[in-house]
Amino acid sequence: MAISTRLITYEQSLAMPENKLEEIVDGEIRHMPPPSRVHPLLIERMAEMLREQLDGSTIRVITSPFGPGIQRNSYLSYRVPDLALYRAIDSGSRA
Repeated sequence: MAISTRLITYEQSLAMPENKLEEIVDGEIRHMPPPSRVHPLLIERMAEMLREQLDGSTIRVITSPFGPGIQRNSYLSYRVPDLALYRAIDSGSRA
């Protein structure tokens, strides 16, 4: 027996109460387990190791337990990474 799920739209997601342990994947709400107590320590250590090896003027290492989400456009998806790398923008080169 197949389980049917109802996909949610972007507008419906905005009307939902905020839940920091939920992510939306391909239109389906996914309940994420709470992180362990050691989890943030491991994420920060990984970030430190990356910062030591990368050029900080061109790459930013960001850690955030409830930070910037990533949205993909095919179906509604909103994921919250523990660690992300971003290319730094040179503010002096912008017009």
